[in-house]
Amino acid sequence: MSRAPRHKVDRHVSPNWKPVESLRRRGTGLAWSDRVWYWLVSLGGLAMIGAGVAVIGYFRLAKLGGWLIGIGFVVFILSSPSQAARNGYRSS
Repeated sequence: MSRAPRHKVDRHVSPNWKPVESLRRRGTGLAWSDRVWYWLVSLGGLAMIGAGVAVIGYFRLAKLGGWLIGIGFVVFILSSPSQAARNGYRSS
C-alpha cells in the first residue's frame, strides 16, 4: 500500500508531530500590557489633535496647528493593534 504523496514543505516534519503544549494553554487576545500600550498611544494621538486645535485657536498659527492635527490623526489611526495581535499572536 502506498502512502499519499507529501507536499515538499512537509517532507522534514515527523508524521507524529504535535504542537507545543504551551501554545494550547496560551490565551487569545491582547495581553493587559499591550492593551495599555495601545490605549496610551491612541490617547497621545488625541492629545496631539487637541494641541493642534489649541495652537490654531490661541496662537493663530494655522500651519503648525494643521501639522499637529494631521500627525495626531495619523498616530491615532495607526495606533490600533493589527488583527493578528487582537487574535493573540505574539512574536515571542
